[in-house]
Amino acid sequence: MSIINYNWNSESYVKSGSERVITCTSNSIVGNFKYRFYLEIIYDGQTYSYTFRPNASGYGLININKILQSIVQPISVQQVLTVPDADTSLLVNDFQQNIHSMPHFKFAGTGHNPQYISTGGTTVKRVLVKLWDFYANNATDVPTKQNAPQQNYYYVFSGQGKSTDLINELYTNFKLTGNSSEFISPLYTEKVGNGNIYSTDVDLTDYGTISIFNRTQVVNGSADPYRLFITYYDADDNILAQQGLLNSATYGGEYNSGAGVTNDSMILTFGCFPANLNKLPATFNRPSDYSALAYYYVGFLNSTNQSRSAYYKFNVVDRCKKYDTQRFAYINSMGVWEYITFNKKRTDKLSNKKTEIKSSVFDYSRAYATITPDEYKEGSYVPGVAHESRVVKSSNIKSSFTINTGFLKPHEILKVKEMFLAPKISYINTDGTAIAVILTNPNIDDVVVSHRYEQTEYKLNFEYSVPKHNPIIF
Repeated sequence: MSIINYNWNSESYVKSGSERVITCTSNSIVGNFKYRFYLEIIYDGQTYSYTFRPNASGYGLININKILQSIVQPISVQQVLTVPDADTSLLVNDFQQNIHSMPHFKFAGTGHNPQYISTGGTTVKRVLVKLWDFYANNATDVPTKQNAPQQNYYYVFSGQGKSTDLINELYTNFKLTGNSSEFISPLYTEKVGNGNIYSTDVDLTDYGTISIFNRTQVVNGSADPYRLFITYYDADDNILAQQGLLNSATYGGEYNSGAGVTNDSMILTFGCFPANLNKLPATFNRPSDYSALAYYYVGFLNSTNQSRSAYYKFNVVDRCKKYDTQRFAYINSMGVWEYITFNKKRTDKLSNKKTEIKSSVFDYSRAYATITPDEYKEGSYVPGVAHESRVVKSSNIKSSFTINTGFLKPHEILKVKEMFLAPKISYINTDGTAIAVILTNPNIDDVVVSHRYEQTEYKLNFEYSVPKHNPIIF
Protein backbone atom coordinates (compact mmCIF):
# COMPACT_ATOMS: atom_id res chain seq x y z
CA MET A 1 0.00 0.00 0.00
CA SER A 2 1.46 3.31 -1.05
CA ILE A 3 1.06 6.46 -3.08
CA ILE A 4 0.08 5.75 -6.69
CA ASN A 5 -0.63 7.76 -9.84
CA TYR A 6 1.62 10.62 -8.81
CA ASN A 7 2.39 13.41 -11.28
CA TRP A 8 5.27 15.77 -10.52
CA ASN A 9 5.22 17.99 -13.64
CA SER A 10 9.02 17.98 -13.50
CA GLU A 11 10.07 16.84 -16.97
CA SER A 12 12.16 19.95 -17.60
CA TYR A 13 13.27 23.16 -15.92
CA VAL A 14 10.74 24.81 -13.62
CA LYS A 15 10.22 28.57 -13.83
CA SER A 16 9.61 29.81 -10.29
CA GLY A 17 7.03 32.32 -11.48
CA SER A 18 4.92 29.69 -13.25
CA GLU A 19 2.17 27.44 -11.96
CA ARG A 20 3.49 24.19 -10.55
CA VAL A 21 1.24 21.47 -9.11
CA ILE A 22 1.75 17.97 -7.75
CA THR A 23 -1.15 15.57 -8.14
CA CYS A 24 -1.40 12.09 -6.62
CA THR A 25 -3.58 9.48 -4.98
CA SER A 26 -2.98 6.54 -2.70
CA ASN A 27 -4.43 3.14 -1.91
CA SER A 28 -3.94 3.92 1.80
CA ILE A 29 -6.56 6.64 2.10
CA VAL A 30 -9.42 4.30 3.00
CA GLY A 31 -9.11 2.27 6.22
CA ASN A 32 -6.63 4.55 7.97
CA PHE A 33 -7.13 7.43 10.39
CA LYS A 34 -6.36 11.13 9.91
CA TYR A 35 -4.99 10.56 6.40
CA ARG A 36 -2.97 13.28 4.71
CA PHE A 37 -0.40 13.47 1.95
CA TYR A 38 2.95 14.52 3.44
CA LEU A 39 5.31 16.59 1.28
CA GLU A 40 8.95 17.44 1.98
CA ILE A 41 10.91 19.99 -0.04
CA ILE A 42 14.66 19.71 0.53
CA TYR A 43 17.42 22.10 -0.58
CA ASP A 44 20.56 23.68 0.90
CA GLY A 45 20.57 21.08 3.66
CA GLN A 46 17.15 22.21 4.92
CA THR A 47 13.83 20.38 4.88
CA TYR A 48 10.41 22.04 4.69
CA SER A 49 7.30 19.95 5.32
CA TYR A 50 3.68 20.34 4.23
CA THR A 51 0.54 18.24 4.52
CA PHE A 52 -2.57 18.35 2.32
CA ARG A 53 -5.84 16.43 2.15
CA PRO A 54 -7.25 14.21 -0.58
CA ASN A 55 -10.35 15.57 -2.29
CA ALA A 56 -13.72 13.84 -2.49
CA SER A 57 -12.44 11.67 -5.35
CA GLY A 58 -9.42 10.50 -3.40
CA TYR A 59 -6.89 12.69 -5.22
CA GLY A 60 -4.44 15.13 -3.72
CA LEU A 61 -3.40 18.38 -5.39
CA ILE A 62 -0.96 20.94 -4.04
CA ASN A 63 0.18 24.11 -5.79
CA ILE A 64 3.83 24.69 -4.82
CA ASN A 65 4.30 27.83 -6.90
CA LYS A 66 4.59 30.17 -3.89
CA ILE A 67 7.02 27.78 -2.23
CA LEU A 68 9.32 27.68 -5.25
CA GLN A 69 9.27 31.46 -5.60
CA SER A 70 10.90 31.78 -2.18
CA ILE A 71 13.74 29.40 -3.09
CA VAL A 72 15.38 31.27 -5.99
CA GLN A 73 16.06 34.94 -6.71
CA PRO A 74 18.18 36.81 -9.27
CA ILE A 75 21.77 37.84 -8.57
CA SER A 76 23.65 41.09 -9.19
CA VAL A 77 27.22 39.95 -8.57
CA GLN A 78 29.60 37.45 -10.15
CA GLN A 79 29.66 34.34 -7.99
CA VAL A 80 33.40 33.66 -7.97
CA LEU A 81 35.58 35.66 -5.59
CA THR A 82 38.01 38.03 -7.33
CA VAL A 83 40.45 40.82 -6.55
CA PRO A 84 39.09 44.39 -6.85
CA ASP A 85 39.18 46.03 -10.26
CA ALA A 86 40.77 49.10 -8.68
CA ASP A 87 43.92 47.15 -7.77
CA THR A 88 44.53 43.87 -9.59
CA SER A 89 47.94 43.59 -7.95
CA LEU A 90 46.27 42.21 -4.83
CA LEU A 91 46.71 38.52 -4.12
CA VAL A 92 43.58 37.73 -2.09
CA ASN A 93 40.25 36.88 -3.76
CA ASP A 94 37.79 38.58 -1.43
CA PHE A 95 35.20 40.31 -3.60
CA GLN A 96 32.03 39.33 -5.43
CA GLN A 97 31.94 42.08 -8.02
CA ASN A 98 29.47 43.57 -10.48
CA ILE A 99 28.17 40.92 -12.89
CA HIS A 100 27.67 43.42 -15.75
CA SER A 101 31.35 44.38 -16.02
CA MET A 102 32.93 40.92 -16.11
CA PRO A 103 35.65 39.84 -16.51
CA HIS A 104 37.09 40.52 -13.09
CA PHE A 105 40.37 38.88 -12.20
CA LYS A 106 41.10 36.00 -9.84
CA PHE A 107 44.52 35.47 -8.33
CA ALA A 108 45.47 31.87 -9.16
CA GLY A 109 48.86 31.44 -7.51
CA THR A 110 51.00 32.44 -10.47
CA GLY A 111 48.92 35.20 -12.00
CA HIS A 112 45.45 36.69 -12.40
CA ASN A 113 43.01 34.69 -14.52
CA PRO A 114 40.17 36.62 -16.20
CA GLN A 115 36.81 35.46 -14.86
CA TYR A 116 34.58 36.12 -17.85
CA ILE A 117 31.88 33.67 -16.69
CA SER A 118 29.57 33.69 -13.70
CA THR A 119 27.52 30.76 -12.45
CA GLY A 120 23.87 31.32 -11.61
CA GLY A 121 24.12 31.62 -7.83
CA THR A 122 20.68 31.84 -6.24
CA THR A 123 19.08 32.21 -9.68
CA VAL A 124 18.85 28.42 -10.03
CA LYS A 125 18.61 25.47 -7.65
CA ARG A 126 17.93 21.74 -7.75
CA VAL A 127 15.22 20.88 -5.22
CA LEU A 128 14.47 17.37 -3.95
CA VAL A 129 10.77 16.66 -3.36
CA LYS A 130 9.50 13.63 -1.40
CA LEU A 131 5.91 12.49 -0.98
CA TRP A 132 4.59 10.09 1.71
CA ASP A 133 1.38 8.65 3.04
CA PHE A 134 0.71 10.22 6.43
CA TYR A 135 -1.80 8.62 8.76
CA ALA A 136 -2.43 6.86 12.08
CA ASN A 137 -3.33 3.21 12.53
CA ASN A 138 -6.12 3.99 14.99
CA ALA A 139 -8.14 6.99 16.10
CA THR A 140 -6.04 7.78 19.18
CA ASP A 141 -2.59 7.60 17.56
CA VAL A 142 -0.57 10.52 16.23
CA PRO A 143 -0.25 10.28 12.41
CA THR A 144 3.22 9.54 11.03
CA LYS A 145 4.91 9.12 7.67
CA GLN A 146 4.21 5.68 6.24
CA ASN A 147 5.83 3.45 3.63
CA ALA A 148 8.64 4.51 1.31
CA PRO A 149 8.36 7.95 -0.28
CA GLN A 150 7.96 8.77 -3.93
CA GLN A 151 10.50 11.42 -4.91
CA ASN A 152 11.76 13.58 -7.74
CA TYR A 153 13.86 16.67 -8.44
CA TYR A 154 12.80 20.12 -9.58
CA TYR A 155 15.37 22.17 -11.51
CA VAL A 156 14.07 25.59 -10.51
CA PHE A 157 15.16 28.89 -12.03
CA SER A 158 14.04 32.40 -11.19
CA GLY A 159 11.75 33.30 -14.08
CA GLN A 160 8.39 34.96 -14.50
CA GLY A 161 5.59 33.03 -16.19
CA LYS A 162 2.26 33.98 -17.76
CA SER A 163 -1.17 32.51 -17.20
CA THR A 164 -1.10 31.23 -20.79
CA ASP A 165 2.10 29.19 -20.22
CA LEU A 166 1.97 25.43 -19.96
CA ILE A 167 2.34 24.01 -16.47
CA ASN A 168 4.83 21.51 -17.85
CA GLU A 169 6.95 23.67 -20.19
CA LEU A 170 9.91 21.81 -21.75
CA TYR A 171 12.06 24.83 -22.82
CA THR A 172 13.32 22.84 -25.79
CA ASN A 173 14.43 25.94 -27.72
CA PHE A 174 16.81 26.95 -24.93
CA LYS A 175 18.72 23.67 -24.58
CA LEU A 176 22.02 23.99 -26.43
CA THR A 177 21.86 20.87 -28.59
CA GLY A 178 22.08 22.27 -32.14
CA ASN A 179 22.45 25.34 -34.32
CA SER A 180 18.91 26.57 -33.68
CA SER A 181 19.14 26.59 -29.87
CA GLU A 182 18.71 29.99 -28.22
CA PHE A 183 20.22 31.82 -25.27
CA ILE A 184 17.99 32.69 -22.31
CA SER A 185 19.38 36.21 -22.64
CA PRO A 186 18.99 38.12 -24.85
CA LEU A 187 15.40 37.05 -25.49
CA TYR A 188 14.41 39.94 -27.74
CA THR A 189 16.53 40.61 -30.82
CA GLU A 190 16.00 41.02 -34.56
CA LYS A 191 16.11 37.80 -36.54
CA VAL A 192 18.31 37.98 -39.64
CA GLY A 193 16.74 36.41 -42.73
CA ASN A 194 15.47 32.85 -42.47
CA GLY A 195 18.52 31.48 -40.69
CA ASN A 196 19.36 31.00 -37.04
CA ILE A 197 20.98 34.40 -36.58
CA TYR A 198 19.81 37.06 -34.13
CA SER A 199 21.05 40.62 -34.39
CA THR A 200 21.58 43.38 -31.83
CA ASP A 201 23.31 46.79 -32.00
CA VAL A 202 26.14 47.62 -29.61
CA ASP A 203 28.57 50.45 -29.07
CA LEU A 204 32.20 49.63 -28.31
CA THR A 205 31.64 51.14 -24.85
CA ASP A 206 28.68 48.90 -23.99
CA TYR A 207 28.93 46.47 -21.08
CA GLY A 208 26.64 43.46 -20.95
CA THR A 209 26.23 39.71 -20.65
CA ILE A 210 24.51 36.76 -22.27
CA SER A 211 23.15 33.76 -20.34
CA ILE A 212 22.52 30.10 -21.17
CA PHE A 213 21.33 26.82 -19.69
CA ASN A 214 24.34 24.60 -18.98
CA ARG A 215 24.40 20.82 -19.45
CA THR A 216 22.24 19.57 -16.58
CA GLN A 217 21.43 16.14 -15.23
CA VAL A 218 18.14 14.59 -16.41
CA VAL A 219 16.36 17.66 -17.81
CA ASN A 220 19.12 18.94 -20.12
CA GLY A 221 21.60 16.09 -20.46
CA SER A 222 22.41 16.63 -24.16
CA ALA A 223 23.45 20.29 -24.08
CA ASP A 224 27.13 20.82 -24.79
CA PRO A 225 28.30 24.43 -24.23
CA TYR A 226 32.00 23.59 -24.20
CA ARG A 227 33.17 26.92 -25.61
CA LEU A 228 31.73 30.30 -26.50
CA PHE A 229 33.16 31.18 -29.90
CA ILE A 230 33.55 34.72 -31.27
CA THR A 231 34.32 35.65 -34.88
CA TYR A 232 35.20 39.25 -35.75
CA TYR A 233 34.34 40.69 -39.21
CA ASP A 234 34.98 43.89 -41.12
CA ALA A 235 32.38 45.73 -43.22
CA ASP A 236 33.22 43.57 -46.26
CA ASP A 237 32.44 40.37 -44.32
CA ASN A 238 36.10 39.39 -44.07
CA ILE A 239 37.14 37.51 -40.94
CA LEU A 240 39.49 39.62 -38.84
CA ALA A 241 40.06 37.15 -35.98
CA GLN A 242 38.47 34.43 -33.89
CA GLN A 243 38.44 33.88 -30.15
CA GLY A 244 37.23 30.99 -28.02
CA LEU A 245 36.14 31.51 -24.42
CA LEU A 246 36.38 28.15 -22.70
CA ASN A 247 33.65 27.14 -20.28
CA SER A 248 35.68 25.93 -17.32
CA ALA A 249 36.18 26.58 -13.61
CA THR A 250 39.45 28.33 -14.48
CA TYR A 251 37.43 31.20 -15.95
CA GLY A 252 34.48 31.17 -13.53
CA GLY A 253 32.27 28.57 -15.23
CA GLU A 254 31.85 24.79 -15.06
CA TYR A 255 31.71 22.10 -17.71
CA ASN A 256 30.64 18.47 -17.26
CA SER A 257 30.64 16.39 -20.43
CA GLY A 258 29.16 13.40 -18.63
CA ALA A 259 26.05 13.50 -16.49
CA GLY A 260 25.88 17.29 -16.35
CA VAL A 261 25.83 19.69 -13.42
CA THR A 262 23.32 20.02 -10.58
CA ASN A 263 24.68 23.05 -8.73
CA ASP A 264 24.36 26.78 -9.43
CA SER A 265 26.28 26.36 -12.70
CA MET A 266 23.06 25.07 -14.27
CA ILE A 267 22.89 28.67 -15.56
CA LEU A 268 25.99 30.38 -16.93
CA THR A 269 26.46 34.08 -17.71
CA PHE A 270 29.22 35.32 -20.06
CA GLY A 271 30.53 38.88 -20.29
CA CYS A 272 30.84 39.22 -24.07
CA PHE A 273 29.70 42.72 -25.00
CA PRO A 274 32.47 44.88 -26.49
CA ALA A 275 33.55 46.63 -23.29
CA ASN A 276 33.68 43.31 -21.43
CA LEU A 277 35.82 41.68 -24.10
CA ASN A 278 38.13 44.69 -24.12
CA LYS A 279 38.96 44.01 -20.46
CA LEU A 280 40.52 40.66 -21.39
CA PRO A 281 44.34 40.40 -21.38
CA ALA A 282 46.29 41.17 -24.54
CA THR A 283 46.72 37.45 -25.21
CA PHE A 284 43.04 37.37 -26.24
CA ASN A 285 41.56 38.75 -29.46
CA ARG A 286 39.46 41.77 -28.45
CA PRO A 287 37.22 44.23 -30.32
CA SER A 288 39.61 47.09 -29.60
CA ASP A 289 42.38 45.23 -31.43
CA TYR A 290 40.69 45.74 -34.82
CA SER A 291 39.96 49.25 -36.06
CA ALA A 292 38.04 47.86 -39.05
CA LEU A 293 35.65 45.85 -36.86
CA ALA A 294 32.05 46.09 -38.13
CA TYR A 295 30.38 43.22 -36.27
CA TYR A 296 31.05 39.93 -34.53
CA TYR A 297 29.21 36.66 -34.06
CA VAL A 298 28.80 34.85 -30.75
CA GLY A 299 27.78 31.20 -30.51
CA PHE A 300 28.57 27.98 -28.66
CA LEU A 301 30.56 24.99 -29.90
CA ASN A 302 31.00 21.54 -28.40
CA SER A 303 34.39 19.91 -27.82
CA THR A 304 34.54 18.75 -31.46
CA ASN A 305 33.77 22.26 -32.79
CA GLN A 306 30.19 21.51 -33.80
CA SER A 307 27.68 24.32 -33.41
CA ARG A 308 25.46 24.01 -30.36
CA SER A 309 23.53 27.26 -30.58
CA ALA A 310 22.17 29.87 -32.92
CA TYR A 311 24.50 32.76 -33.69
CA TYR A 312 24.07 36.20 -32.19
CA LYS A 313 25.35 39.06 -34.31
CA PHE A 314 26.67 42.11 -32.47
CA ASN A 315 26.61 45.07 -34.88
CA VAL A 316 29.11 47.70 -33.82
CA VAL A 317 27.48 51.14 -34.12
CA ASP A 318 28.47 54.66 -33.18
CA ARG A 319 25.48 56.15 -31.41
CA CYS A 320 24.41 59.76 -31.85
CA LYS A 321 26.22 61.99 -29.37
CA LYS A 322 23.51 64.65 -29.09
CA TYR A 323 22.35 63.03 -25.85
CA ASP A 324 24.25 60.89 -23.39
CA THR A 325 23.59 57.17 -23.71
CA GLN A 326 21.25 55.77 -21.06
CA ARG A 327 21.84 52.05 -20.61
CA PHE A 328 19.77 49.76 -18.40
CA ALA A 329 19.91 46.14 -17.33
CA TYR A 330 16.80 44.33 -16.12
CA ILE A 331 15.88 40.80 -15.10
CA ASN A 332 13.99 39.25 -17.99
CA SER A 333 11.26 36.60 -17.84
CA MET A 334 13.93 33.86 -17.72
CA GLY A 335 15.40 35.31 -14.53
CA VAL A 336 18.67 36.65 -16.02
CA TRP A 337 19.97 40.05 -17.09
CA GLU A 338 18.88 41.67 -20.34
CA TYR A 339 19.97 45.09 -21.67
CA ILE A 340 18.37 48.05 -23.38
CA THR A 341 19.88 51.39 -24.39
CA PHE A 342 18.16 54.74 -24.97
CA ASN A 343 19.80 57.66 -26.69
CA LYS A 344 17.37 60.51 -26.16
CA LYS A 345 16.70 63.26 -23.63
CA ARG A 346 17.13 62.61 -19.91
CA THR A 347 15.67 64.94 -17.28
CA ASP A 348 16.91 64.77 -13.68
CA LYS A 349 14.81 65.91 -10.73
CA LEU A 350 15.75 66.55 -7.10
CA SER A 351 12.89 66.80 -4.61
CA ASN A 352 13.01 67.52 -0.89
CA LYS A 353 10.17 66.81 1.50
CA LYS A 354 10.80 68.91 4.61
CA THR A 355 9.47 68.73 8.15
CA GLU A 356 9.16 72.17 9.76
CA ILE A 357 8.32 73.60 13.16
CA LYS A 358 7.43 77.18 14.00
CA SER A 359 9.32 79.02 16.72
CA SER A 360 9.70 82.50 18.08
CA VAL A 361 12.35 84.82 16.69
CA PHE A 362 12.97 86.32 20.16
CA ASP A 363 15.71 85.07 22.47
CA TYR A 364 14.00 84.07 25.73
CA SER A 365 17.11 82.55 27.27
CA ARG A 366 19.06 85.74 27.97
CA ALA A 367 19.26 87.66 31.21
CA TYR A 368 18.05 91.16 30.67
CA ALA A 369 18.94 94.36 32.55
CA THR A 370 18.39 98.08 32.02
CA ILE A 371 20.25 99.04 28.86
CA THR A 372 21.26 102.57 27.93
CA PRO A 373 21.23 104.48 25.73
CA ASP A 374 17.60 103.91 24.72
CA GLU A 375 18.34 103.14 21.06
CA TYR A 376 20.25 99.91 21.97
CA LYS A 377 17.52 97.90 23.70
CA GLU A 378 17.61 95.05 21.08
CA GLY A 379 19.12 92.23 23.17
CA SER A 380 16.14 89.94 22.55
CA TYR A 381 16.13 90.59 18.80
CA VAL A 382 19.50 91.46 17.33
CA PRO A 383 19.02 93.16 13.95
CA GLY A 384 20.88 91.90 10.90
CA VAL A 385 20.76 88.26 12.06
CA ALA A 386 18.96 85.60 9.96
CA HIS A 387 16.14 84.90 12.39
CA GLU A 388 14.04 81.78 11.77
CA SER A 389 10.39 81.54 12.66
CA ARG A 390 10.00 78.40 10.48
CA VAL A 391 12.73 75.86 11.23
CA VAL A 392 13.49 72.75 9.12
CA LYS A 393 14.01 69.85 11.53
CA SER A 394 14.35 67.05 8.95
CA SER A 395 14.25 66.51 5.21
CA ASN A 396 13.79 63.54 2.92
CA ILE A 397 15.69 64.13 -0.33
CA LYS A 398 14.70 62.12 -3.40
CA SER A 399 16.59 61.90 -6.68
CA SER A 400 14.74 60.77 -9.79
CA PHE A 401 15.06 61.05 -13.54
CA THR A 402 12.96 60.69 -16.66
CA ILE A 403 14.06 58.97 -19.88
CA ASN A 404 12.60 59.56 -23.31
CA THR A 405 13.11 56.37 -25.27
CA GLY A 406 12.73 57.77 -28.77
CA PHE A 407 10.98 55.67 -31.41
CA LEU A 408 11.52 51.97 -30.80
CA LYS A 409 11.77 48.89 -32.97
CA PRO A 410 9.27 46.05 -32.30
CA HIS A 411 11.75 43.95 -30.30
CA GLU A 412 12.69 47.03 -28.24
CA ILE A 413 9.03 47.61 -27.37
CA LEU A 414 8.92 44.06 -26.04
CA LYS A 415 11.99 44.84 -23.93
CA VAL A 416 10.37 47.93 -22.42
CA LYS A 417 7.24 45.97 -21.56
CA GLU A 418 9.30 43.24 -19.94
CA MET A 419 11.38 45.80 -18.04
CA PHE A 420 8.12 47.21 -16.68
CA LEU A 421 7.50 43.82 -15.03
CA ALA A 422 11.11 43.17 -13.97
CA PRO A 423 11.86 42.59 -10.26
CA LYS A 424 15.32 44.21 -10.62
CA ILE A 425 16.54 47.07 -12.80
CA SER A 426 20.02 48.59 -12.85
CA TYR A 427 21.34 51.73 -14.48
CA ILE A 428 24.68 50.95 -16.14
CA ASN A 429 27.29 53.70 -15.93
CA THR A 430 29.84 54.29 -18.69
CA ASP A 431 32.49 52.40 -16.69
CA GLY A 432 30.24 49.35 -16.31
CA THR A 433 29.33 49.96 -12.68
CA ALA A 434 25.66 49.59 -11.80
CA ILE A 435 23.13 51.56 -9.75
CA ALA A 436 19.86 49.94 -8.65
CA VAL A 437 16.81 51.88 -9.80
CA ILE A 438 13.04 51.47 -9.66
CA LEU A 439 10.73 52.12 -12.61
CA THR A 440 7.89 54.13 -11.06
CA ASN A 441 5.41 54.37 -13.95
CA PRO A 442 2.15 52.93 -12.61
CA ASN A 443 0.92 51.78 -16.00
CA ILE A 444 2.81 51.08 -19.21
CA ASP A 445 -0.09 52.34 -21.36
CA ASP A 446 0.03 55.69 -19.61
CA VAL A 447 3.55 56.40 -20.82
CA VAL A 448 3.11 55.92 -24.55
CA VAL A 449 4.09 59.28 -26.05
CA SER A 450 3.30 58.60 -29.69
CA HIS A 451 1.97 55.92 -32.00
CA ARG A 452 2.21 58.14 -35.04
CA TYR A 453 3.10 56.42 -38.28
CA GLU A 454 3.32 53.12 -36.39
CA GLN A 455 6.17 54.51 -34.30
CA THR A 456 6.17 54.07 -30.55
CA GLU A 457 8.12 55.81 -27.84
CA TYR A 458 7.82 55.95 -24.07
CA LYS A 459 8.55 58.34 -21.25
CA LEU A 460 9.92 56.32 -18.34
CA ASN A 461 10.32 57.58 -14.77
CA PHE A 462 12.97 56.14 -12.45
CA GLU A 463 13.99 56.58 -8.83
CA TYR A 464 17.19 55.39 -7.24
CA SER A 465 16.73 52.31 -5.06
CA VAL A 466 19.37 53.66 -2.68
CA PRO A 467 18.92 57.45 -2.30
CA LYS A 468 21.78 59.52 -3.69
CA HIS A 469 21.48 61.93 -0.74
CA ASN A 470 21.20 61.00 2.92
CA PRO A 471 18.19 62.30 4.88
CA ILE A 472 18.97 65.43 6.89
CA ILE A 473 17.94 65.32 10.57
CA PHE A 474 18.84 67.94 13.18
